[in-house]
Amino acid sequence: MKPTFLAILLAIIMCFQCTISYAENKDEMIRAPHFFALGKVGSNDVLKMECEGQKPLYSNINCVFTHVIISKKTEIELAKERNRRQAELSKMTSKDVEQMKNILKQQKITKERLDLLNALTPEKKKYSDKVLAMTQDSAKSKNKTEAFNIINDFEEFDNQCCSIRVTTWKEEFQRVSQLKWISNPGPQGLCNVVRIKTLETDNDHYLLWKFTEITVSADYDKTRNDMFDKICADIKINQPTIYSWDVPTDMIMNCQCIKYSH
Repeated sequence: MKPTFLAILLAIIMCFQCTISYAENKDEMIRAPHFFALGKVGSNDVLKMECEGQKPLYSNINCVFTHVIISKKTEIELAKERNRRQAELSKMTSKDVEQMKNILKQQKITKERLDLLNALTPEKKKYSDKVLAMTQDSAKSKNKTEAFNIINDFEEFDNQCCSIRVTTWKEEFQRVSQLKWISNPGPQGLCNVVRIKTLETDNDHYLLWKFTEITVSADYDKTRNDMFDKICADIKINQPTIYSWDVPTDMIMNCQCIKYSH
């Protein structure tokens, strides 16, 4: 009997509500703690973790985390960008425009660069063509207003891109109970930040994971009033960051383009 449309729909809904990073076979249950993709509460971020340790207790484990940050500018951020560009236009002079045009006209595409551009995938070439068209049109602009409009149109397009940033870091954990490991390396950095990270599961099959990070302490000196003191003062205390197996990782973002950031 073929599955009905309703049965397929229910299966999709159940999968959405329960995005589990599961073990592929029973042998993985004796592996060190690991998960493929945990969703972050209140964010689009995704976290992956692989650990190593001594069987069978894994009392101490060394873990490598891969953090994927997926973002797109909000309407508030876009409004600030537009105001910034408008402010820059008001300060721009005809001399500034001519200098910009002269710089752009001097830019030559070498044969090697052209070969590289022609070898791009269709998706990457579309973005590259956008940048090239904006550059060429700007170089031909007749006045300040025309130059601004060309750049502004490109910025409006570019700000609809989704940004992807991938970072990795290592962490050591100690097992404190059957289903929980904790990392607490003590004060770190200029602000003497103390961050406690907790790795836990709610079943003895070690399939459903939750990762929590919380900053419990940070030092700052109000009398110093320098850049580092402001950074330290802005650190959020006792506000947990949580990644969990039951937070969905699928999303719709309507990205015009995708950019990788540092």
